[in-house]
Amino acid sequence: ISPQIAQARLQEVCHVKGSVSLQTLLDLLVGVYQEFSSPALLREKHVQRFLQWAEPLVRQVKKTRISRDDFDILKVIGRGTFSEVALARMRNTQQVYALKIMNKWNILKRGETACYQEEQEVLLKGDRRWITELHYAFQDDNHLYLVMDYYVGGDLLTLLSKFGDRIPEDMAQFYLAEMVMAIDSVHRLGYVHRDIKPDNILLTADGHVRLGDFGSCLRLEDDGLIHSSLAVGTPDYLSPEILRAVEGGGGYGSECDWWALGICAYEMLLGTTPFYAESISETYAKIIHFKVKELCLRMQGWTVNDIISDLLFVRCTVLSVHLLILGYECLSPVISISPLLLCSIWSWITMSVEIY
Repeated sequence: ISPQIAQARLQEVCHVKGSVSLQTLLDLLVGVYQEFSSPALLREKHVQRFLQWAEPLVRQVKKTRISRDDFDILKVIGRGTFSEVALARMRNTQQVYALKIMNKWNILKRGETACYQEEQEVLLKGDRRWITELHYAFQDDNHLYLVMDYYVGGDLLTLLSKFGDRIPEDMAQFYLAEMVMAIDSVHRLGYVHRDIKPDNILLTADGHVRLGDFGSCLRLEDDGLIHSSLAVGTPDYLSPEILRAVEGGGGYGSECDWWALGICAYEMLLGTTPFYAESISETYAKIIHFKVKELCLRMQGWTVNDIISDLLFVRCTVLSVHLLILGYECLSPVISISPLLLCSIWSWITMSVEIY
């Protein structure tokens, strides 16, 4: 077959809907080339012939690829279990990004809790109005890299600290409404975030929410549940369903994210999380045995009382959202949001005069 015909057929394949991209095929070629370059395989004649044929193309592909050398690391702005996030400037454009750097070997050692593939999929497919925007993804021998927008507004945790750990109720209403939209956009892709907390709520320069850090994100299985016995997430924000799954109590769905949103709402208004304790085991015990009435007593006088208590009790309540004078549709055991509510929330957000 001539090179011209081969190229034409390759282009046809890459334009078929749902097919692999040309970039994916080139990545595959580079990966195979690197695997076959090991000393154990180099003795094979057919491997040697393949490497000789592929070497010029692989060299050319590597030249056009983005690499770590294309960025100047300015400073580290965050660290997690598997990764660190750095403020980085791209050399040829001088554009500043947030560069997430993940160690491959740490991910392989703790494969059950590392969700790199899911994170990349959500960043690629997600609604840019509500989640962090991914610009580039690349790798080298030891690391995986994600290049995302850097949000100069910081995060919700930093904002809370500026206000003495609690913010005015009208401000909380605004951010909760946008967080509802952000979380729902992830659920509509069929994923659960599993680590909703103020640290992961990023803020744009004009004060709007972007949901970040999808390193714990998982796709819902065919039965609409996550089946995992690992307590992934941050202890103070874990839902009872996740803790029961750890103890062998079955799966859980997207309600764990709504529970965490309720914790965030409580924290915005009262300056602390509702189940804080000196030890993680005490925190878990409080979560498992919580009572809605006790939380309501602590929140008397707040007009967002109902949304907080109901988000912490999504298995058997219909949510009354006072901050939006609207309602949720609750489907046990998984909460879903009606399109009418989402349209109303969006209208309310866009009509808000003051952006914080």
